Order: sequence, then structure tokens, then C-alpha cells
Amino acid sequence: YGKVQIVTGICVYMLLSLPRESRITRSICNLWALYYRAVQVRKTNRLYHFMKSNVPPGDDSPMILFRILSNFHCALEELMFPFPKGFHEDFVKLGFYCLPRNVFLQYLERQVFELTPSFVDQVMRDLGVSEEDTQFKNMLLVSLEELFS
Repeated sequence: YGKVQIVTGICVYMLLSLPRESRITRSICNLWALYYRAVQVRKTNRLYHFMKSNVPPGDDSPMILFRILSNFHCALEELMFPFPKGFHEDFVKLGFYCLPRNVFLQYLERQVFELTPSFVDQVMRDLGVSEEDTQFKNMLLVSLEELFS
């Protein structure tokens, strides 16, 4: 769902929930819905940055953060809340470095991860020329191609 669809849905829900004699107009409900959505965006961004900055340091920090973001991803989808700015980029990077490649590709196939051109560019530069790396690069390019087709 996009922002407009969600705001419209909230507005319609409020209008249907209010008694008819309330005389609340659609434009007032729309303002309430826009404000509600803005609060969601602000709070998810704040929580996201709080989670990222409060992972205890250590060798397992990336995996801990990946698990936290994975749970956060599920919660945001379930609640239909907006994803914080930069979330998808960080989440796919952590997944790439924390998960075995076959599991990473499953997440990608199930659209848990969203590929970004900058992430794909970085992976292309970081991986070597071994057969396994080349095969993985090809799978990423196919996934990126499917995203833009």
C-alpha cells in the first residue's frame, strides 16, 4: 500500500466509525489521517535509529541486529506501518553478511529483502571471480532485472 491509499483508508474508516450526526467532514478526517501517518513515520524512524544504536558491541553484533531488524520488519508489515528511511538498504546488507547465500537468496525470492542498485553495485565490487561468486552475482542481477521489469 502507498501513502495515499493508507491515508484514504484511515479517513474512510474514521468517517464510517463516527456517528452521522457528528458533522465531521471528509477534509477534517483527511487531516487527522495525514497527521496519524506522519506520527507513524516519525516514531518508526526514531525506534529504528534507537535499535541500531543500542546493539551491544561484539563479534555477534551484526547477527543480533539482523534478528532485531527481522522482527521489526515483520511487525511493520503486520501493522502496515511505514518502513524507516534506509531500513531496506541496511536490512539487505546485514542479511548478505549474516546469512548463508542460499538463505539470503530465499529471503530475496520471498521479497523479504528489497534490492537496491547501490547494494548490488557494492556486492559486485566485493565478490571475487570464483565460480560460486560469479553464480551468486548472476542470481542477484536476475533478481534486480525482475524488480525493474
